[in-house]
Amino acid sequence: MRRLLAFLLASLLVIAPAPGVIVFDFVSAAAGGSYLLSEDFEGSGTPSGWTTSGTVSFDYTTSPAPFVGAESLAVSSVGGYARSDSFSADQNEVWVFVRVKPGAGVNGGVVSLLNSSNAAQCTLDFRSDRVRVEHGVGSLTSLGASTTSETTFWLRYVAEAPAGSGANGIVQLYINKNSNSETRPALTASISNGTGDAVRKVQLGMPAAGSGVYIFDKVRVSAAEIGSSPL
Repeated sequence: MRRLLAFLLASLLVIAPAPGVIVFDFVSAAAGGSYLLSEDFEGSGTPSGWTTSGTVSFDYTTSPAPFVGAESLAVSSVGGYARSDSFSADQNEVWVFVRVKPGAGVNGGVVSLLNSSNAAQCTLDFRSDRVRVEHGVGSLTSLGASTTSETTFWLRYVAEAPAGSGANGIVQLYINKNSNSETRPALTASISNGTGDAVRKVQLGMPAAGSGVYIFDKVRVSAAEIGSSPL
């Protein structure tokens, strides 16, 4: 018994932190923490909790090849969208990560953040070969991006406060136009005067006067920051 007690005490001394050191155990969103939405579009048919309109396929396998795994999401940019109602409560701040290959047309939706009534509070889309992001009345329209190359987006959204009158909402946008890279670059653009409120849903694509098919893959939405190569 004395030998057992001595062994246990020695083990505790080995694993105990040094004096004055506090050890925190956490998992960030980028390292595989809890997501509001995590979807790679594998498996057959429409995933649970998704609503679609227009021409949409969750089983896309043809050229270009899916970015992740064996399947991607294909959405017609002519009025097509896929919407996830996965959030269990309103969110005042979210991070979105998505990989997308835009269609051949000059207009088309990428991501919209919606409230519980499906009203868009924040939108990210292509307009005339440029990226546009809106946060209520706050918008940016001068970001150049090819509408034919695979692009990875990180978007941070913070609702205005107080709701309905703050006009201080934030969007931070990061764009990586290097195909197959999930390294988050330096901040590309930001908004600090947005008027969008809390969000409940995420939508890929949206009704727009575009053409061609947009390919989406590896969608992550989190209340915590999302960095490079999220799991």
